[in-house]
Amino acid sequence: MVRVFDRHFVVTARHVFGSLDRQTFFLGLQGARLIEFTVPGIYTVNGPPEDDVAVIPLSDTQLSRMTGLAFITEQFVEGEGGPPPLPGDEYIVFGFPDSNSQFKPDRRLKDIKQNSFYFQTVAKPPEVAARVGCSLESHMFLKFDPEDISVAGKRYNPPNPRGISGGAAFRVVGETLRLVGIMTAHYKDHRTIVGVRMSEVIAIAENIVKQ
Repeated sequence: MVRVFDRHFVVTARHVFGSLDRQTFFLGLQGARLIEFTVPGIYTVNGPPEDDVAVIPLSDTQLSRMTGLAFITEQFVEGEGGPPPLPGDEYIVFGFPDSNSQFKPDRRLKDIKQNSFYFQTVAKPPEVAARVGCSLESHMFLKFDPEDISVAGKRYNPPNPRGISGGAAFRVVGETLRLVGIMTAHYKDHRTIVGVRMSEVIAIAENIVKQ
């Protein structure tokens, strides 16, 4: 959830919405009832289903229902002109486990309990872009090697990375986190997760604002 050009947007992976045979979804806030969320339209980049991004503008009515939800402001979003990812750059990626054991809906209380997860990783070498058929200008490529993940110095089995679709990736800049991408795909053979860079998201948002 970001605020750019004085407008509020929900940004996620396009394929999270499936075939869009329905346009009513829900946003969640821990400890609170789900917020009904109608999607009037999706603005997206061209790409295969597993490798794209959806940018959805919020109306004033929708925004008024989202009290308590935090939006990432423009000053913490890396747009056009940001430095290209370099091998060794550190990132933090957020997502939700793709596991039924981590997803517990309570229909009676209209409540969903789901634990998010995050992990720290680094940028992959530039040649990975050519291997997976994406551009470094529009996408980012981060390491995800299940055999090389540890917590507190101990080997750790990470959640299925399919759950990161639509998750945020932040670059570590000093002691500040800057939102740099929205994760969209996992290439197991390359031990790589791919995201659309926020410069693409901002370009889409700018076109929406100008309409």
